[in-house]
Amino acid sequence: MALEKDGELGSKKFILMRRSSTKGDRSDIMSNHGGSNSKYFNSPKTIYDNYSQNVNPFVPMMSNKNEEDLLYPDQNNNFLQMDNSQFLANDPFRATNNSMNFMNSTTRSMTKPMNDDTISCSSEISYQQDSSNSSFRMKDKKGYDVSNSNDLSNILRSQSPQLDPKDPKARAEWLHAQGFEARKRGDFPLAIDCYTKALEIFPNHFKALFNRGFALDKMGEFNLAIEDYTKAIKLDPKNAYAYYNRGISLDRKNQYDDAIKNFTIAISLEPKKADFHHNRGFAYRKKKNFQQAIIDYTRAIELDAGHFKAYYNRAFCYDKLGDLKSAENDYLIALKLQPNNINTMHHLGTLMEKMGGDSLYKSLEYFKQVLQLDPGYAPSYNGRGLVWDKLVKYDEAYADFSRAIDLEPKNPVFIHNRACCLRNMGKLKEALEDFDKALMLDDKNPIIYSNIGLVWRKLENFERAIDSYTKELQYSKENHKTFNNRAYCSAKLGKYRDAVDDYTKALSIDPRNMHALHNRGICYERLGLYRNAIEDFTSVISLNKNNANAYFNRGCCYDNIGELDLAISDYSIALEIDSKNSHSQSKDKSFAALDQ
Repeated sequence: MALEKDGELGSKKFILMRRSSTKGDRSDIMSNHGGSNSKYFNSPKTIYDNYSQNVNPFVPMMSNKNEEDLLYPDQNNNFLQMDNSQFLANDPFRATNNSMNFMNSTTRSMTKPMNDDTISCSSEISYQQDSSNSSFRMKDKKGYDVSNSNDLSNILRSQSPQLDPKDPKARAEWLHAQGFEARKRGDFPLAIDCYTKALEIFPNHFKALFNRGFALDKMGEFNLAIEDYTKAIKLDPKNAYAYYNRGISLDRKNQYDDAIKNFTIAISLEPKKADFHHNRGFAYRKKKNFQQAIIDYTRAIELDAGHFKAYYNRAFCYDKLGDLKSAENDYLIALKLQPNNINTMHHLGTLMEKMGGDSLYKSLEYFKQVLQLDPGYAPSYNGRGLVWDKLVKYDEAYADFSRAIDLEPKNPVFIHNRACCLRNMGKLKEALEDFDKALMLDDKNPIIYSNIGLVWRKLENFERAIDSYTKELQYSKENHKTFNNRAYCSAKLGKYRDAVDDYTKALSIDPRNMHALHNRGICYERLGLYRNAIEDFTSVISLNKNNANAYFNRGCCYDNIGELDLAISDYSIALEIDSKNSHSQSKDKSFAALDQ
């Protein structure tokens, strides 16, 4: 059978065999495509000489340029999404529970009303739990008591002012104030103890409930924080900030729908608070509703033209929707608002890398600026490595990936990307060593298995490649590319029925996939199922009427079942298309010579 390699016509020529009209002139020739004795004259015109010999008959679905072979860091989700635009360190607004902080992985700070540099409910209020929890004790993740009962006792013994015992509210106010001072110092366990003691004395103290909720949220006790905000809302149902903060705690629990409901109530009570719109947009973004997120970010910007995070996160959404120019514009505005923000520079670099072409050189400049400001910023070494790889400067790419790994030796993304670079350099065994290291750190990542499969394919170890693609399917949703790749390997091993099964699965996902149709047709032909093969090649022709291979291969199938007139017709069309293509290529070469 005639074949395609990565979707391109082979360079071999066809031999057009015409049926003789006279017995005396007939020559008995065994057709190269493996059919029975067919009676044809050799024609001086040519199409695909020896097409069944020394030619790869199967179309690998994914070539190097099509395959998703380089990962993008996503520190927040520990690299699974592999998307540069999800990574951001050093959140100036609110810390996460991780060792690093991520700007667009967290919602903006909860309100701190007694602090001038944050949003305030009033000049007196600060943050939220309840007197029913009078014996509340904070414990760390191992269950150890981390509350500061001794510190609280010292405060009560040495610092307590002379207050009227008949005025519990005044005493609760004083305890609340001590708790707020502890919270400002970052001593959240002591703050919680003070708020709790205040609530023992005065159970309906709104500020103590509100601020204990904040401290609990900062300790990662989201359920308890939500309970406190809920109690505070019962005391003051019109307090927008209680809904807003409860929305943040719900967001941190990944309960995005409930978070959106709370942000929406907060917006209805305080419609001109930019942060309320921003955080609702962020919850929509996490639900992958990027259009709605953009609407909320845009409203936040309308209310606060200097809202850095709204520009930054709107850029992320534009990027996800493929509107790279709008994403670039927003990142540039964010950079004007914070000129030395390395995260924005980094994301501009990754955006330029996605744009490709001349933008790759802009990308290099952005990464250079980041690394001048912070030579230890590993993601920018990785990002620059991706650019060098696209520019086919593999030595530079390898050096940058290696530097990123030196800085973060346990980051599987960086190790994986160096493996891809080694593969592109032709160092396949070294590439496999790096891929194995990446798998030790992330053994459920389908992209790593996909790229290991590609290396085994290059090494023509198709059994191992099949194992890798099977693993890829185990950890990802079914997709036509992986079925095509596994089918190709099965066909190379002569396992045509397995190949047909996988190509059929690929076509159930993408019915117009010409590679799967073409290669399944070849597998059917090898199995002697010529009618099935003819149907597949006919489908290919309906999608691309200039596909000479499909006409020729269908002609071979007609030949095998004795429908010789149809076979000759298809051979002739294949010859005509091939001749036109050859003529066109010759003209292109002539023009190229003239240009020189």
